[in-house]
Amino acid sequence: MKAFFLHLISFLFPETCVVCGKGNVSVCEKCLQNFPLAPYQEDPWVHSLFSYQDHGVRNAIHALKFKHMRSVADCFAPLMHEAIQEIQATNIALHEQMKIALLPVPKMKAHVRVRGFDAMEYLCNKIHEQDPLCYKVCGNAVVRLNNKAQTGLTRKERLVNMHNAFEVILPAMLANQTIYIIDDVTTTGSTLRELEKVCLQAGAKKVRAVTIAH
Repeated sequence: MKAFFLHLISFLFPETCVVCGKGNVSVCEKCLQNFPLAPYQEDPWVHSLFSYQDHGVRNAIHALKFKHMRSVADCFAPLMHEAIQEIQATNIALHEQMKIALLPVPKMKAHVRVRGFDAMEYLCNKIHEQDPLCYKVCGNAVVRLNNKAQTGLTRKERLVNMHNAFEVILPAMLANQTIYIIDDVTTTGSTLRELEKVCLQAGAKKVRAVTIAH
């Protein structure tokens, strides 16, 4: 029912760019090209596209996560697909024929219920659509155990909060796989490092992460 009303709203009120308010797309090409690149990433295995300090980047991410603007994922998915392919091409050890496993960062169940959908799982599906023969989505392989959000926590609190926060429930989906964790924003990197840990414990061959912003 909620999805029906969201579609109805989008029909009655066509989208415009969440950054500049022009055009008929959620994030126009001009604004995408003007987004500043992400700053230096502390973890070399994590790749972020844009700087979260930019107001337009934040608006786009918030529109996807909190305003249910699924079309924002259509704008970011090709860029994330391109980033993954570049990483694969420049790392001989990652170059292989098997499908890349896309793992959306597991969200708290309460958040998914409130928001109506899992934005990162949806984004993974849109990346998968870029090249279905290249990717598979493993959204059910890992669950989040704790129920305290990272928002508003200090760096130290974030590290403590994410300790042992995830559990692999379908290890066969991750074993011997090249995994790309997909998330919206990385700050301290604690979430991604905890996910990397459980994926490697489950037998993953290699773990990388691509986020929209940092």
